[in-house]
Amino acid sequence: TMTTSRSGWGSESSNRRPLSPEEQQSERERMHDMVREFAKHVVKGMHGHLLIPGGALHPCTYAFDKALRVFTVQVDGEPTLQFELAQVVEVKKDLRGTPFAALMDLPPPHAVSGEQLKKRAVSLFYRSQKQDQEVLVLLLPQQYEQERFYVCMKILRWALEIEMKPRMNADI
Repeated sequence: TMTTSRSGWGSESSNRRPLSPEEQQSERERMHDMVREFAKHVVKGMHGHLLIPGGALHPCTYAFDKALRVFTVQVDGEPTLQFELAQVVEVKKDLRGTPFAALMDLPPPHAVSGEQLKKRAVSLFYRSQKQDQEVLVLLLPQQYEQERFYVCMKILRWALEIEMKPRMNADI
């Protein structure tokens, strides 16, 4: 069975015991450190590959502004893709629901084989002025960076939602 923690991330373990207060504090500190490390690096720009229609990979640099509100992706010779964190609808560690889902069936040694995509891809679904929902897929250098990107984007998005709630209620 799937159990979901308060933070929203599922765990396949059905026999997991609740964390003690000390373990919860330790986990909060670990997550805080991970987000702080991610933020320190991502404002300087981090390298990955942008997956474009047809399955081609383009080296890119992705970054956040210092306030961690505006996300940009730059591919040499292409216009910069930019959107606000508030426009992000969903973050996934797979390609389901994207135009690239069929790539999951490619065998190795393809650079975008299903095996590589499972370990390294992140999908960002966001609202743009052109469409209700667009998707951006990044292939990160290694699985650790995939996990860190996924968790940190979820936490940053969650923190932004909490910050925005009082403002939304004030408008009523």
